[in-house]
Amino acid sequence: MNGQIENYYEAQQLVRMLEAVINQHKVFGDRKLFHWDSVYKTAEYHHVTNMAYYAILGMDVKLPPESREKFEKRFRQAVASEEVLENVVEAVCWQFERSARHILPGAGYACRTYYGRKDMSECQEAEFLVEKECRGLLQELMLQMNFEFQKSSQDRVSYVRNGIRLIFREKWGDSSRRVQKFFKGKPSDFPLKKGFRYVHEMSPEELYLRQICDLAESFVSEYPRMRMLMNFWLFYLGHSGQLNYRLISRNLKRMRLDEFAQRILNLAALWFGRIQMEEADYAGQELAVYMLSGGREGAEAVRRLLPYKCELEEEEIIRTRKEGAEKKWSFPSRSYMQILYPSLAAFPFLLPIFWLARLCRLGHYRFRNRRRRKEIAQSVEKNT
Repeated sequence: MNGQIENYYEAQQLVRMLEAVINQHKVFGDRKLFHWDSVYKTAEYHHVTNMAYYAILGMDVKLPPESREKFEKRFRQAVASEEVLENVVEAVCWQFERSARHILPGAGYACRTYYGRKDMSECQEAEFLVEKECRGLLQELMLQMNFEFQKSSQDRVSYVRNGIRLIFREKWGDSSRRVQKFFKGKPSDFPLKKGFRYVHEMSPEELYLRQICDLAESFVSEYPRMRMLMNFWLFYLGHSGQLNYRLISRNLKRMRLDEFAQRILNLAALWFGRIQMEEADYAGQELAVYMLSGGREGAEAVRRLLPYKCELEEEEIIRTRKEGAEKKWSFPSRSYMQILYPSLAAFPFLLPIFWLARLCRLGHYRFRNRRRRKEIAQSVEKNT
């Protein structure tokens, strides 16, 4: 497993750079040359470019001018986005307070406060839990703030402006039914933020659990990022002596995330805490491989720790097969269509037209049979 991790040299060096910034020491004396463009792309993928830039400032290794320029440019963009996002979130919360509507900022934005400097967080989106009757208020507010509609679903809507994204949820987007059952509450179920009557915040224990659930969801439905793991580690350092671990452990067991949470904590400590992991802790190392490889390796460990990942994959396979069967039924092969329409053999380029004719005929048959069944049912009712 260690060999697998060593296959991602640039990603390993990036982890060392982040650990040096968190623990405020000199980065490393490794003089081995490596591809700085790959380091930049990896940092960009994991949303840690600005932290990497802080590490570069204290390194002995000389960067190519074009690579240093990339990091500097991205750092300035992150600083500007951070300031804008902070003002936007504050404006959204105050507008909900004025409108007497409950709102709860998500865990990702809340963890910004645990960084030594604001410009280290590189937060370009904020997530909120809101009430179901707020769509009209959101449309009006986003229009006033010059945000453009991005996409919407049954219980989620998002808006964007100059690279900043705001996501408003009516319920958390968890795949696990056990997690959904645990986090099924409304914003008003959470403690009020000091100085507000309608803006809420999570308790430290709730924030711990929410971050574990978000990390689990990232491993299940998409690819996890180092930024999420770093957020969790800095939060843990800030609250490690104050958390009610008995309550956290009980709730993690209810959601069947206790073993996953322990592996995540071990991995965060290994990467960012200068703590050595036991050689027997293979699952934690496999999570590292899964994260560094972008999901290409280590999937078996994720399936063991998060069994509902297998259920989602099976549901996706069934859905794909069903869609394929429906497509095959709606648009059969040309050889099959030639049996129904012999003239197609002479004019094969008319296959789409014959498909349409077949679908219209089938639709007519269905409508006719439905009408006949309705007439029969009505006559039976009259006779009785």
